[in-house]
Amino acid sequence: MPSAEDRRARVATTVVFFVTGFVVAAWATRIPEVQQRLALSPGRFAIAVLGLEGGAIVGLPAGAALLARPALGSKAAARVPAER
Repeated sequence: MPSAEDRRARVATTVVFFVTGFVVAAWATRIPEVQQRLALSPGRFAIAVLGLEGGAIVGLPAGAALLARPALGSKAAARVPAER
């Protein structure tokens, strides 16, 4: 029987995957509008999207390296600083 902590982790993971899927679906339906509003040719728009993916390729390993540091950890990294 999974512990309460395991169940919370499972629910949190499910929510994150659901939200990510929703955001990707929303983005995919708006691609033509975004391209038109930015007045980009298909080639230029592809380069812009490639830049987004390139940022993810660089950012994900960098984020993982930060999380692996004992001074930071996942709990501290997940906190959003409050505005002052």
